[in-house]
Amino acid sequence: MDVFSTQSLENLLLLTALGALFGFVLARLKLPVVSGLLIAGAFLGPKGLAVVKNTELIQVLSKVGV
Repeated sequence: MDVFSTQSLENLLLLTALGALFGFVLARLKLPVVSGLLIAGAFLGPKGLAVVKNTELIQVLSKVGV
């Protein structure tokens, strides 16, 4: 599977949107926003609901430092 396929970019967009949502909710509760990003990753990742099965794009971005 190509790293920059439509499915990979949709997964990245979904992960980003859910991370922002969880981050916003946790910020309103006066908790660290980073926790929201971690919760979203665990929720959607291969060990959670497995919405994001192909982690190639995420691995590439993590090597860049994004």
